[in-house]
Amino acid sequence: MCLCSSLLPMYLLISMFDKTFFLIFVLQSVLAQPREATCTPGEATTNCKAGECNVWINGKDYCSGCAINTEFLINGACTNANDDSGEICTAPSQADGTCASCKEGYFLHEGGCYKIAQEPGSFICSSAGGAGLCSACKNDNGFFKNPSAADATKQSCIACNRTEPIDNVKGVDGCTVCNGPSEAGSGGNPKITTCQTCSPTEDQTERIVKTANEVTSCVTEAQCTAEEGFFVDNNGGKKCTECAGDCKTCKGGANKCTSCKPETNPYWKQDNNLDTGTCVNAEQCTGTNEYYTDDAEPKSCKPCREGGVRDCTKCEKVEENLVCKECPAKFGLGKKSCIEACPENSTESDEESKKVCKCNADFKPSEDFTECIVDSVCKTPYCKTCSNEVCTACAGGYYLTPTNQCISDCTTIKGYYGDTDKKCKACNSECAECVGAASTQCSACRAGKMLQYAKPDSPAEGGTCVGQCTTSSQVTGCKTCGAKIGGTDYCSQCKGEQVPINGVCADNSAASRANICTSDNNGGCTGCANGYFLFASGCYKIGQQPGKQVCAQADGSGECQKCANGLQARGGDCSTSTCHSTCATCSAADQEDKCTTCATGHYKTAQEGICASCENSNGDITGVKNCLDCAPPSSGSGSVLCYLMKGGDNTGGDSTNKSGLSTGAIAGISVAVVVVVGGLVGFLCWWFLCRGKA
Repeated sequence: MCLCSSLLPMYLLISMFDKTFFLIFVLQSVLAQPREATCTPGEATTNCKAGECNVWINGKDYCSGCAINTEFLINGACTNANDDSGEICTAPSQADGTCASCKEGYFLHEGGCYKIAQEPGSFICSSAGGAGLCSACKNDNGFFKNPSAADATKQSCIACNRTEPIDNVKGVDGCTVCNGPSEAGSGGNPKITTCQTCSPTEDQTERIVKTANEVTSCVTEAQCTAEEGFFVDNNGGKKCTECAGDCKTCKGGANKCTSCKPETNPYWKQDNNLDTGTCVNAEQCTGTNEYYTDDAEPKSCKPCREGGVRDCTKCEKVEENLVCKECPAKFGLGKKSCIEACPENSTESDEESKKVCKCNADFKPSEDFTECIVDSVCKTPYCKTCSNEVCTACAGGYYLTPTNQCISDCTTIKGYYGDTDKKCKACNSECAECVGAASTQCSACRAGKMLQYAKPDSPAEGGTCVGQCTTSSQVTGCKTCGAKIGGTDYCSQCKGEQVPINGVCADNSAASRANICTSDNNGGCTGCANGYFLFASGCYKIGQQPGKQVCAQADGSGECQKCANGLQARGGDCSTSTCHSTCATCSAADQEDKCTTCATGHYKTAQEGICASCENSNGDITGVKNCLDCAPPSSGSGSVLCYLMKGGDNTGGDSTNKSGLSTGAIAGISVAVVVVVGGLVGFLCWWFLCRGKA
């Protein structure tokens, strides 16, 4: 009563819609209270028969059978007298005082007669229905009407949690609110009430209503989800609901499948950005070619992007191999992806009016079809053929270096070019760098020499190295050789009407040179045209010698913005912006750990921004003594790939040698030579000494 009194003000404040749920909460709270000891078992008068204190009403235990056979069960207790108005309990049992029927104003319940207008009977029945009958049971209190209760000999109301049948109907274990069946069962198949609310377990774990094949039961959430095909449904109150249709398992809704039954629609197709989906057959899955069937258990219908084919809008299986069927741009290697540009060592080709990337000669797709790798057993990267692990020929598009390595561009080795026989060869002695064998194919000159392009408009063809700037004694030519780039002097002031263009005096009025230089009227420039930059009063073309050694990017007026070493120019000046000596280009001046590319004779280490000498080891990478030019191993560990050695020692590392034999092979030959020589010496000693005595 204390609990109900304290909750009454709350009940009056809430809406009618919520009152039902409030009452259920109150009922569960009441049901969870410890049972009061209202029934006393024993053998004395008014005692309940042992084991018969088993009628539970409103949190209290009542009796279902008396210890003294002359007593009667009235209102759940044993009494030895009926009231003055006549017998309440009719045809009482001589064994335990249970009643066969009750008089008017009372109703039969669990063998006893309960008064309708008085507790505990009023907790069960709300209105009388004739002599010894209850016409309306209190469902909210956990009781339902017995459909067979047509006369006073039948129990009118049955507890929702009664699991033993009465008149071929029964309740559900743990049920506190229910709807009774409209009719009784037949034979040995009693009708079961439909539970609406469950009580918690003895340890106060919440139980919810589970419905399976139209039969309800009370289970915990863990028990619900432990059985395949059921899920905790939070829609309209928490309950345990069976998955619907083809769903084998589901989550959040009966039709929100997480796996599928194998019989009809066995493939699970995920809904967008959810962990649930629908069940489809193979045809429904692949009909639009945007999905494919994965037959690995559990079977699923997956979008193309999950099948190892990247960025495909449509895909299909060809002999169990998944390939792209439609791409927005072009097909990748083996039609395993859609890409914008073909990977290295591959070429775009037409196939059935579609652009397809195919590996070049001597290459094959990698296992994941993301790159082209050499189709060879040689260990040297990009090597096509080898002897004793020494590369003898490189794959298409690569050149053999003097150290028997393979490289895509020989000009990355300073002083070398790629010849038609697919080998890197030294430039002509007149050149520091070159694009071919001739002295007219230089691309850079040694200090003291400057490059004169054969065709100024075709710098890729190279040119000839000529003498550096000298002052002129004529009316034209250089007046002052005041510009120095890469150890070579260039003109900074010209005579007459000439101005310095690329370090050489030229007529600025000529059509081909019009507007390149804004003259200072004293043989120099104060500004340059787009594509040129101003340096030491001369205009130098971006991307050509000698300007490419100084500046990489300029504004429209000729002021350098970005230096050749990658640093920002300071007011157009690059002379104060220098990288660390180990860097070719960098992101910060004079800092060892800010290299973006490495200087000649150095390689990129695993440490961000750091370049190490080709001769020095760093981390898992091993340097090579006397190596002049190198690259780090593609695997990230092992010896550097040495492209050029000092003094003609072009072995390229500890694993090879000048003869082209492996170190192990040389060791074996050495041992064999020692054995042969030793045997020969022994034989000669025997011949001269022993035979001499004879």
